[in-house]
Amino acid sequence: MVGSTDRGTVIMMSVVGVIFVALGVFLWFFQPQARPVAVAAILFFGACLAVGLLQLQGGRLSRVVYARLMGAVTMLMGVGCAALGLVAWRDHNALDRGPWQLSVAVGVIGLIFFGGGGLLLMIRGGRPFGVDADGFRR
Repeated sequence: MVGSTDRGTVIMMSVVGVIFVALGVFLWFFQPQARPVAVAAILFFGACLAVGLLQLQGGRLSRVVYARLMGAVTMLMGVGCAALGLVAWRDHNALDRGPWQLSVAVGVIGLIFFGGGGLLLMIRGGRPFGVDADGFRR
């Protein structure tokens, strides 16, 4: 496995991702007024599920392919965070958990970190930053 997470933790993360995606699908069909929240949940937790599946397959993929796929999935997590922030921005009572401004802030921060980090991971292809053994910048 490419990542340092043990197999049991990865499987548990994948199962939790499946559960929350299923709950998002349930919301989509049985609570039509909650569809924006359902979309945010499906995007974010679907990406969590994809991270788990990628980590389970990580040893079979090259480092560059693994990093770029992980970057794409991480960007999807950022989109899920942004969707959550957008839901809170448009309907202040949609989440009904604390101040709506906090949900918007979490959505923006998630978009910046997950989206930006995922983009950087895709561009770099898993290559580390810094100076290599010969003194050249990477």
